Amino acid sequence: MNEFAETYAVHIVSKGRSKVLPTIVAMIVILGSGVAIGKHWLVISLSAHHLI
Repeated sequence: MNEFAETYAVHIVSKGRSKVLPTIVAMIVILGSGVAIGKHWLVISLSAHHLI
């Protein structure tokens, strides 16, 4: 019975962590894509000014 309780406790902990990890990864991707979009916009903006 004790092994079952430990297994269940580990399952509960891992279930909680499984929600945290995708949230952290999503935040990193969103922030990273925001920086990339900003850099691309800057390059395109500067290129457009040099072409005129």
